Amino acid sequence: MPMRRPLLFWLPVAALAGGAWGGCTLYGRDLLLAGDDAGVDGSSGAGDGGDVGAPVDAADGGGSGDGASEADAGACVLALPPPPPTKDDSSDGGDLELVLAIRTFDLGLRPDGGAPPLIGYDLDGLCTCPGPADCVPAASGQSACDEPGGRDNAGGALLRQFYTLSGGSFFSQDTLNAQIAAGLSTLLVRVRQYNGTPNDTQVELSVYVSDGTPPLTDGGSPATPSWNGQDAWIVDGTSVFGANGPPIVPISFDESAYVAGGILVGALPDFFVPLQVDSSDLMVLELRGGIVTGALVQASGGWSVSGGVIDGRLAATSLLAEFAHVHDPATPSAFLCPTSPSYADLKGLICPPLDITAEPAAQHTAMCDALSLGIGFTAQSAQFGPVQTVPRPTTCPDGGPDHC
Repeated sequence: MPMRRPLLFWLPVAALAGGAWGGCTLYGRDLLLAGDDAGVDGSSGAGDGGDVGAPVDAADGGGSGDGASEADAGACVLALPPPPPTKDDSSDGGDLELVLAIRTFDLGLRPDGGAPPLIGYDLDGLCTCPGPADCVPAASGQSACDEPGGRDNAGGALLRQFYTLSGGSFFSQDTLNAQIAAGLSTLLVRVRQYNGTPNDTQVELSVYVSDGTPPLTDGGSPATPSWNGQDAWIVDGTSVFGANGPPIVPISFDESAYVAGGILVGALPDFFVPLQVDSSDLMVLELRGGIVTGALVQASGGWSVSGGVIDGRLAATSLLAEFAHVHDPATPSAFLCPTSPSYADLKGLICPPLDITAEPAAQHTAMCDALSLGIGFTAQSAQFGPVQTVPRPTTCPDGGPDHC
């Protein structure tokens, strides 16, 4: 286990209260359509410059172009997913069902010191700075600014701060992806009723938390994934109705998802993403008003997703509660409960950069109570394994939800 640094050590280095990040509307089909009412016909809308995702720049007030032209025109060009195609491509392959396991997550960390990529999309229909903010800052008293294209990703910036200030022990991409490679927790994505072509006006998208690959022997280690399309992954019972299966009936799904120019696009009101904090602790983050996109690619080993994006709103109350499953860096035998010595320091890092509302339909005059969060990913063909509900032990006294 990596050596832990106490949160008290982080604070002199952390200048989060004055952070400049940004964002607040259900990221549903209405917003996905905002890019182009006419739809697309075979265009992928893929971004350039190394950004994660495949956004289409939707002009706000008619403007278009890059950052320089935005400034000249005084307009903001929002980064949005590609809109749905106007029609299906012809196909004689019938409807496909794809199951994919996320193989790598991208939190925007660049250990070489390079600038983090732009991950995600505009979540609130606004470009904050110089435009208006979507909510009232809860702690800093200063509106957080969006990234280029109105992208909202204050949560990603916070995870990168945790990584830097902990000396690379918290939210390390390498550790996170090594755990997946070892057959531990990841996220499963299923696409149904897909015609297998670059353009399909309606598919079903669903996501599931996975507790890893089944062990080869009782009580043994998980089977190491081969990533050949045949790996079976446990489906956590909290992700399916009745906590059992088959059939696998998802809780988080979008029946009106689509594929445009090879890019899968779906909106999910509420879903969960498992992230390994370090080599021993796992957090399951609840994202609201979210979206999942990615380029579907067919290869000899099945299907894959490249340039994937998971986007959504992470409520502060939910994030604070999840830290109850993380060991206290100052006291490794204890957890980060509200009564622990380090908890107040942790809360002091989380609350200032809140940039969005947890409820997408909240009014602009509402207090910011959530972090926008964009995560990149790649995925590979896989199989559903058994449905199991793995209990998460209660590590802190139940004192009710905490708030910023």
